[in-house]
Order: sequence, then structure tokens, then C-alpha cells
Amino acid sequence: MTRASRGPREIIPNLSEEWIQKVSDTIGAPEGTVLATTCQGIPLRRRDFITVVAAKSWLNDEIVNGALAELDKQINLANGVFLSETYKKRKSLVLNSFFWPKMMETRGRDSQRWLRRAGVFPSSFLDLEIVLIPICESYHWTLLALKPRQRTVVHMDSFNRSSTHPQLAIEWMRDLLGKDYTEPWTVEHIMSPPQTNSYDCGVHTITNAMCLALGLDPMTHYSSTQLSLQRLRIAGMFLNGGFEGDFTLWRE
Repeated sequence: MTRASRGPREIIPNLSEEWIQKVSDTIGAPEGTVLATTCQGIPLRRRDFITVVAAKSWLNDEIVNGALAELDKQINLANGVFLSETYKKRKSLVLNSFFWPKMMETRGRDSQRWLRRAGVFPSSFLDLEIVLIPICESYHWTLLALKPRQRTVVHMDSFNRSSTHPQLAIEWMRDLLGKDYTEPWTVEHIMSPPQTNSYDCGVHTITNAMCLALGLDPMTHYSSTQLSLQRLRIAGMFLNGGFEGDFTLWRE
């Protein structure tokens, strides 16, 4: 039985006092010390942990990209896809926060070169169940998600504002897929628990990505009041070496 077949656990479960202490200790660590490493080999130091552990801080690129990369790894592993295997079998794909600005510059054109770096080609793109792209604009994190098998696009903003990102994503699909592009691609509307301050957008973005990747409705599976705990859980996940053990995404 795969982990995915057992179904996802609660999105933001409680955290033990031991883990809370470990996470809190990162704030006092020496600046140059590597406290954790993302699954992509990016070192995380005190300055990175401060952005997620300190309650009123904006998450930086390293934290958001690292958390979503780990989510991507776990979704694929849970479905029997290993890193050494062909990307044609992937269930999910995460493109980091540096990808979408390039798409905005080119209006969705010439993206194959960027996707090849992730091992993805137009011929296999439509086999993906979900593609997650974090976007940071004007100090605000949002999430663009494509569901290639369903031909849908959704842009999740914790302020629940509309944007032109879904339309640009569809333009991108036309260019990327070429003769394999078929209409209609539709824009899906999925609400996020509303952001109630000026600094939790990155935490919402990670948590919304978790919900979408696990097939859960964000509005019924977490609330904005839980995000202080979620910050500690994200930091603890990195210290733990990923979504394993106390931080698993799946029911035991």
C-alpha cells in the first residue's frame, strides 16, 4: 500500500513542545551555521529561518521554494515515482519563484528551455496532475496552479483578488503544447482562507499548495488562525529533513 492510498492527514496538526523548542532555537543560532538543507541542496541559515519562525516576517524565496520542492518530492514518491526515474511518470511539478517572472517577460513564449531544466517536455506535460508555481510580486506571495490532465488553471491569492495570471498561463500552454494544445482550458476559482495581516502571504501560499497537491479544499482544511503554528511546522519540517515522521503528509 502506498502512502497516497492511505490519504492525507490533517494539514496543520499540533506540534510537540520538543519540536517547538528546536524551531525556536534557530533564531539564536550563529549566522553562518547551516541549520538545514532543502531537498534541492540549498543550505538554510538563521537568516532564512527568521523569515518563517518570526511571527511577523515575510517568507523569503529559499523557504517558499524549499517547502514546495519538498512537497513535490513527497507527492511523487507517495505515488511510486522516484527521483532516478523518468519525469514522464511524475504526478506533480513545482517550478520555483524565479520561473514566472521569465514567463511574464516573454508572454508565455520560449518556455521549453526552462522546462527542460526540470526534465519536462511538451510531450509529457499533459500527463501531469498538477503544476505549482509560487509568485512573488510587490512583496506579496500567491500561487498559480495548473492541472494539465483536467485542462484547468487556478490562481490562489490569500487576499482573494482576481489577476491576469491564469490568462497568461493559458497563453503559455498554447505556446508550449503547440499542436497538442486543445481547448478549452478553463479558469478554476478556488478560495483561500483570507489573509488577516500583511505578512502571512507566504505561509498561505505553501499551505494552499499543500491542499491542492493533496486534493483538499483549503477553505475546509485550515484557517488563518492556524498560521502561527504552521510557521513552526514549516521550519520544523526543514530541520527534520522533510515531510517525514512527525511532519508526514499522510495518515499513518
